Amino acid sequence: MQKDYIKAKISVARALMQIFAVAGILHIFYLAASYRGLNEVQILFFASAGAVYLIAAVCLTLRILNLAEKLDEF
Repeated sequence: MQKDYIKAKISVARALMQIFAVAGILHIFYLAASYRGLNEVQILFFASAGAVYLIAAVCLTLRILNLAEKLDEF
């Protein structure tokens, strides 16, 4: 029972991690593609949003590794 719960948490965290990573990369690509048409506030927004998404993806990756270690204990 506990193993199945941890496996479910890992799969949800993995899906969220992939979504956040793609969103962060898309923000950075959009910033690079339309750099000349944006003002300073928009550039700052897209850069910080991309960074936040990528940081969230890294945090979720660390959470997945932590859950995988717990799964190995069983």
